[in-house]
Amino acid sequence: DAVDVVYCVPAIDIVPVVEAVKGTNVKVGAENKYMLKGGFWDGRIEISSILFEKKYSSCIFPNDDDPVVVMEMTEDEKYLLCGTKNGFIIAYLVNSQNFEILQKLFYHHDEITSISINNNLNMFATSSKDGLIMLHVLPSFKLIRTIKITINENEKEFVYGDKVFLSSSPIPCITVYISSKGLFKTYSINGAQLFEITELENSVYIKCSKIIHDLNFQDILI
Repeated sequence: DAVDVVYCVPAIDIVPVVEAVKGTNVKVGAENKYMLKGGFWDGRIEISSILFEKKYSSCIFPNDDDPVVVMEMTEDEKYLLCGTKNGFIIAYLVNSQNFEILQKLFYHHDEITSISINNNLNMFATSSKDGLIMLHVLPSFKLIRTIKITINENEKEFVYGDKVFLSSSPIPCITVYISSKGLFKTYSINGAQLFEITELENSVYIKCSKIIHDLNFQDILI
């Protein structure tokens, strides 16, 4: 029978595939994918098609004086969450290459350092240089929890999280990495501290990290 749909994994170079199937009944699953770039001095987010190099379809300007420093998208690519230097969280509804602002949240009071989305929980967590972690619900974007990061229950010592992770398995929890102290702290989604882990070497600085799922659907922090 005739082939109706062809789906390509991200590792495949999509451009020659698309060119080869033009004029046929074959459709490429990733044909409408795009790439996002943020962190520009003028606050724009550039949106480009992965099919055409150096050709940008459009730009978003959330605020000329408040550049986007963090971006995360939900797994279904429906919502884009952007954190800004002044502490705003901007939520966009993604429709092909059109972006519609749904919410502009201003709960943090300093630069956003990290955003973590968990589709299983329908929640996302944010961290900021104001020393707070905030937990929100999707798709209402309602704030349901605020956690102040403390070290050894010392309220006077100010620290903030460089990276926050929201995981659902084996238990729902929020993990934050604090580079200034070289440690991880984990909280329940109710805000109670569960445990903390100090790095083996103080000289180690974690620059890039990600949560993946193993074959037993456990969340693993890499």
